[in-house]
Amino acid sequence: MICDPQPGIDNERLRLLRREVFRAAGGSHHDRDAYDPVLTEQQRALVLVLPPRIYSN
Repeated sequence: MICDPQPGIDNERLRLLRREVFRAAGGSHHDRDAYDPVLTEQQRALVLVLPPRIYSN
């Protein structure tokens, strides 16, 4: 997998983060052991965007 390394995020943490994001987006998977290798093979990415400000009307 090609990724920009982040401090404190090793392969295990990345695997768990993928699961957390998938669940947060409403996803579910019947075979979690098959889920992780598929995401790695498909080179799925996580993108974290931290806005400096949030505006509201």
